[in-house]
Amino acid sequence: MKLLGLLYLVGLLGIMLPALGQVDEAAPLTLEVKIAAHFQPLFSEHKQQIFLQFHPIGHGTGVTVDSVQITQWAGGQPTGRGADVQQFAINYTVYWTSPLHPGDGVTQVKTVYGVEDGVWKVEGNQVVKTNGKTRSNILSDLPLAAKILAMLHGL
Repeated sequence: MKLLGLLYLVGLLGIMLPALGQVDEAAPLTLEVKIAAHFQPLFSEHKQQIFLQFHPIGHGTGVTVDSVQITQWAGGQPTGRGADVQQFAINYTVYWTSPLHPGDGVTQVKTVYGVEDGVWKVEGNQVVKTNGKTRSNILSDLPLAAKILAMLHGL
């Protein structure tokens, strides 16, 4: 049986995510794998915007969806039906370069999506691990903030 998706997910930066579309519940792929496959091209397309959500300066070079966990179902019990998903978390890795960091940058992120009044919204973003400086780091590091301003203004 196929579910017709009229479901839109509001994602990072307030961009509209494409509809989940038709979910073939009889297919051998799990719903989590289908959600991951749905988000992968979107995250790849918006890698720079995603990078800038977490880091002050540099270039996003790629994003890989690592896993999806469905954390809440309508009625409290897993059904395997896309229409019954109330909340899920996506774990993904952002790859990047930055003048603040020698070598390749890697940031692991967890984003939680939840449905409220029929609309999907980001409920939280968490940097799980990074080998670089995040936006929150620069707020507490004045010399680093000054260095970033100098880079941005070509000083």
